[in-house]
Amino acid sequence: MNQQNSRTSRRKFLSTTANAAATMGLLTLAPAMSLSANDLKSLNDNTPEGSDEWFNQFKGKHKIAYDATETHQAMPLAWSWVFMNTNNETGTPDSALSTLVILRHNAICMGLENRIWEKYNFGETYEQTDPKTKAPSKRNFYYNAQEGDLMVPDWSIEKLQKRGVKFAICNMAIYVMSMFKAKEMGLDHETVRKDYISGILPDIKLVPSGVWALGRAQEHGMAYCFAG
Repeated sequence: MNQQNSRTSRRKFLSTTANAAATMGLLTLAPAMSLSANDLKSLNDNTPEGSDEWFNQFKGKHKIAYDATETHQAMPLAWSWVFMNTNNETGTPDSALSTLVILRHNAICMGLENRIWEKYNFGETYEQTDPKTKAPSKRNFYYNAQEGDLMVPDWSIEKLQKRGVKFAICNMAIYVMSMFKAKEMGLDHETVRKDYISGILPDIKLVPSGVWALGRAQEHGMAYCFAG
């Protein structure tokens, strides 16, 4: 094989691998389902506005964005807390920090209220065990965590928000996951999608997609950290 053919084959392989990897995130949840042309059009029609302007608020000297695709035993929250605390210990106050956690793919459950968790069986769907009952959780214990819910209660979303940590949630993941859930439960997708969005926790920003937000974060000078 000559050098030109080798480069062409390698590009084709990488392209195929990238497309497969992008698709696998959805297929692992619902292998028998797919997005139709109408689904994709509806998704594009539901892109939230004001997301670019929202990123202008990140003006801290030290900036970081956490890419959370899974709940990962609360590590996206733990690492945000560690970033804040170790900066404090080295002389930087919270006011000089810009910390963002982007909830996408399976991690979107962390950004939705208890009502949604119970109504749509999130404990089973996202394999979340209630630390108190040891059964599939009917509540979002990541938000206003109580004693025993998390290894450190100060990891809770609510407490991190009070320190200035910002959270964003992926609109594309909400669209797709609500579609799968609607089909599973025999419900109207648009009704479920709107219900999910109405259940986004206070001060969590709905962005066009998680990867869109990660791109904007880096354009605004934020370091990238994969959080699971």
